[in-house]
Amino acid sequence: MKTNWVFLIVALVVLLLISGCTQSEADYTVDESDTQTDAENTDGQTPPPALDDDTPPTPPSNDNTPPIPPEDLQPTYTLEEVAEHSTETDCWMVLDGKVYAVTEFISSHPGGIAILEGCGKDATTLFETRPMGSGTPHSSGARTRSEPLYIGDLAE
Repeated sequence: MKTNWVFLIVALVVLLLISGCTQSEADYTVDESDTQTDAENTDGQTPPPALDDDTPPTPPSNDNTPPIPPEDLQPTYTLEEVAEHSTETDCWMVLDGKVYAVTEFISSHPGGIAILEGCGKDATTLFETRPMGSGTPHSSGARTRSEPLYIGDLAE
């Protein structure tokens, strides 16, 4: 008699398992009318608004280019600090009071090695006059290409 009960219990467990495995996806669909909207909460209160992150993404940095922090946290550099980066393999320059790490751009500079003249110093005059080239200021395209290389401001 005891074995009959054991057999019956085992059979019920197997049936329950089988019936649970054969439910269709339709059995799991959610009625959209039953769901809460973003503006509703179960206690009738409106949840706080989502935080908007207005901080622009930081572009990937190269070995000699520090990552760009948000504008209000931009570091400042002295001319002495900029002067420590005056080689072809580690080149920073100042343009209009902003410091740029241009090492990775040197090999693709349209003016060739002329860019090296500005390494480690305030190169604003060189950038605006191009004494080794056409003698005219750099284009707006050149200014746009320099934006990702910006790393901070020149300390006053």
